[in-house]
Amino acid sequence: FYPFSGGDFIHAYTLFPDASEYLLVAREPVGHIPDLFAMDSAYVRAYLQDIDFMLRDIYQKSFFITLNMEKDLASGKRLSGIAPIILWTVSRLGFDISAIRYHVFDSNGVKTRVDNPTGLREGLVEIDFFKKGDSTVRTVSYLSCDLTDRGLSAYPGYERFLRGKLPADVNSFVKSASYLMHGSHFTRIREIIVSHSAYLVQDDTGIPYRMIPTDRFRFRLFGEYQTPIPPFGKGNYQSDLAQAYTDSVQYAGPLAFSLGYHWWGSRKQNQMVAIRK
Repeated sequence: FYPFSGGDFIHAYTLFPDASEYLLVAREPVGHIPDLFAMDSAYVRAYLQDIDFMLRDIYQKSFFITLNMEKDLASGKRLSGIAPIILWTVSRLGFDISAIRYHVFDSNGVKTRVDNPTGLREGLVEIDFFKKGDSTVRTVSYLSCDLTDRGLSAYPGYERFLRGKLPADVNSFVKSASYLMHGSHFTRIREIIVSHSAYLVQDDTGIPYRMIPTDRFRFRLFGEYQTPIPPFGKGNYQSDLAQAYTDSVQYAGPLAFSLGYHWWGSRKQNQMVAIRK
């Protein structure tokens, strides 16, 4: 389970390569694939270049930049949403795609199949994929919805879908999430993650350390914790997390790779694994 993901299937698959199912959630529109067989070769080439260009920040920095995504998916652009990004990534990782399904939800969280996804913004796309020579079919789903408390209250079907879809022992992953869950407007998604996760892998931009109950979770802390970068600033600094990094019981050692906002300069990144007791 990867909330605030954008279309970042690359890291979801890299860190959890044996998962049978992936659920990504973000605010960007679902989007659809145009009939490329009806287009000339110049359009197809430009379309694929647009997809690759949209992934530039993932390639270079390991995270999407929201303003860049907004520009890349602006009205009138060839790309209409996240579905093409995920399909490209699945293919480039060496998989074949066997099915694509689009859905919308009612207020009870019941999904309805959409046969013509043109113009679909909020909703769900499910992509089935497999390796050649392997009969195992896996699924990556992308849900476009507003994860704020206000958004989930206005459209309760999304929250009901999430609570019904996620198993009680899901692996959750949060990265480069703009410290959104540090504020008071994301209490519902915080609770969903904590209540459903057997393992939560995140950096300091996810759920604040103090909001993960220590009577239910133990921690393994990797890397180095530093003050958040601008524009997030010292207001999101977690003194309790800094103290936890000095605890030999919780500190698990260095991080052997760079993943997150401190990609430039010191490259001193942090990752936390919260493990349900």
